[in-house]
Amino acid sequence: MFKKITIASLILPLFLFVSISSAFASSFGAAGRFNVYSLGGIDVIRSNFQGVAGAGSNIVVEDFQVGDGLGSSQDYTLYAGGNIDATYGSNFNGVIEVEGYIDVSNIYVEGSFNAGTDFIGFDGTVMGNINAANSISVTNMFVAGDVTNDPFSATVNHLEIANQLINTSSDYSALVANSFYTSDFGGDILTFTGVSGLNIFDITAAEFLNSWGTIKFVGSEDASFLLNVSRSEEHT
Repeated sequence: MFKKITIASLILPLFLFVSISSAFASSFGAAGRFNVYSLGGIDVIRSNFQGVAGAGSNIVVEDFQVGDGLGSSQDYTLYAGGNIDATYGSNFNGVIEVEGYIDVSNIYVEGSFNAGTDFIGFDGTVMGNINAANSISVTNMFVAGDVTNDPFSATVNHLEIANQLINTSSDYSALVANSFYTSDFGGDILTFTGVSGLNIFDITAAEFLNSWGTIKFVGSEDASFLLNVSRSEEHT
């Protein structure tokens, strides 16, 4: 079972919800459906998001997996307010909703695509449907379902989600830390240990972003983790 983890910050554009408990989900409104959400874009290589992910802008991925932890390929698993470019062995479980174009190659999808503009696919397998409001170009790609040009209708409002996250983050950032984390091997391993209930941690963006090793969350199944991330300078 996933633990509930929230990254709360008015500056960092990334929010992590590694599991959804009803109390936390309701406080984030429409954003409570996500396990990972970026106010900007997502650009990752060799990463795995086991739940539902989304971004207000573009998503660019390579050797990427999403939705492994979902029970059905009919669930929505990835949302983009911009475009999606996916290459080299990316695997998707679920429905992918993109307000812009979808450009994918060498991918496997246990689900369906829904594009607001165009769909371009080269070399791969789609076990569900492909829908794009504009043009569809498919080369060397097996599609088990239907290929359609139906009008696009978004199921999420990315502006509403962004506002909800920013407002809720502001409220959470005022909470006083009641838990502590450990940093080992020069910051390569961060361990957040919690007990039953809400565990609040303060951490700087420098330490969080510079941890290239492992981030671990240890606690009981009813433990929730809230990370308030602060920074005074820019980090990439």
